[in-house]
Amino acid sequence: MGPETYDIICDKVAPDSPRKKTYGEIVSILDTFFSPKPHEIAENYRFNCRRQGDKDAAVAEETAEEYLVALRKIAVTCNFGEYLQKALRNQLVFGSKRGNIRDRILEKRDLTLDGALKIAVSMELSRKLRTEIEGGSSKQELHAVHQPRRDSKGPNIAKQNATATKFVSYCNTSINVLGICDASVTLDEKILKLPLYVVESEKHPLLGREWPKEMTLDWNSTAPVLPNKVATILQRYPQVFDSSIGRISNVQATLRLKENARPVFIKARKIPFNLMKTVE
Repeated sequence: MGPETYDIICDKVAPDSPRKKTYGEIVSILDTFFSPKPHEIAENYRFNCRRQGDKDAAVAEETAEEYLVALRKIAVTCNFGEYLQKALRNQLVFGSKRGNIRDRILEKRDLTLDGALKIAVSMELSRKLRTEIEGGSSKQELHAVHQPRRDSKGPNIAKQNATATKFVSYCNTSINVLGICDASVTLDEKILKLPLYVVESEKHPLLGREWPKEMTLDWNSTAPVLPNKVATILQRYPQVFDSSIGRISNVQATLRLKENARPVFIKARKIPFNLMKTVE
């Protein structure tokens, strides 16, 4: 038991001493403090307010199966008992983000939870396939955005084929893919045919994972780090590379939370006793 936990026990049993309590009583006190029993009415309200793809969802495009898993997680503390299956079925229908799926489910009478889920999953799959088919048929062939250069350096790639590949940036922003074409790449007298994706972006071109798999490059020799540049950086920022513990001073931090954000209690990470003096 760490010193912080011991202080909590002392505060909870005061004015008595923790030594006068049994092991079971101490465990019960700590369990009540760190894992308080959720309020049943509040959990029911949270269950009824949960909607598919809302702010509490892990992803915006939350599927029906993912939505049902989230509902089951909330229902654990709602004490539904024998009403659990009906509560899940009703909320799956009420919280659906697509009206056509809700209408199709409501057409069925004496519907079970499994039946409602099958209808929702089937309609989501058909919508996804329809989008892919319509997207592929409407873009059978794409052409380059810029006119091909005419010079003596070699052939230019003018045609692109449609592709269903989707790109997402590090910031989870969708990147519009215009098409894909086969590029002829020469490396060490070896000719490779590699896919080249054309996207609608003004950023610098990137080398994807498909190309390095086919090319055997010595990255140390490809992008060498010059010793004099390293020495300049070490001399300019000595405090960054010393062995002491860094510390920020004279800086006021501001935390910007999302609107209606809910605070979450997380226990502090315990520090091993052999590192306690170093941290303090």
